[in-house]
Amino acid sequence: MEELTIILALLMFFATVIYVYFTGQLLKETIALRKVETNPFIGANIQIREGFSFIIIKNIGKAPAYSLNINLEENIFEEIKATISAINYTQINYFGVNQEISIPFDTRKFVDLKKMIEVDLRYQSKDKENFSEIISLGLEPYNNLGTFYPKSEYEDIFKNIKKELENIGKFTKNIK
Repeated sequence: MEELTIILALLMFFATVIYVYFTGQLLKETIALRKVETNPFIGANIQIREGFSFIIIKNIGKAPAYSLNINLEENIFEEIKATISAINYTQINYFGVNQEISIPFDTRKFVDLKKMIEVDLRYQSKDKENFSEIISLGLEPYNNLGTFYPKSEYEDIFKNIKKELENIGKFTKNIK
């Protein structure tokens, strides 16, 4: 009987050790899940539109982001960067939950659809924890799906107006 009690006590000891181990693992996962649930998460994607498309940057997390810095690859996308600078999107102090920014760019200027738009995002949580990620966006998947980038219905009209204004300018120079 004594041996049976010792064996059962050892089994109970090992069961308790296993229980404590898995409880510790559950605690770690719960802490990690809480961090994920209370931190911001900034995502980016592209929306194709007629003539102009948009880079959409959105807080898809469950908490606001602070000190959001948006940096784009400089060599290829000067027009996009100029647009951001003009509307002061490079530094945002507070970026709320589900808040988004639409950055327009002329889709037709991208002849090489295989080039990627590198969006470098850096931001902080309320607890001053720093986050950084680089998101690569490309137009090639849209091209492979048969998406084309149509010209605006007004493009030819504006080109004709531009040509007429140039002719008027030449005519007025001749009159002088």
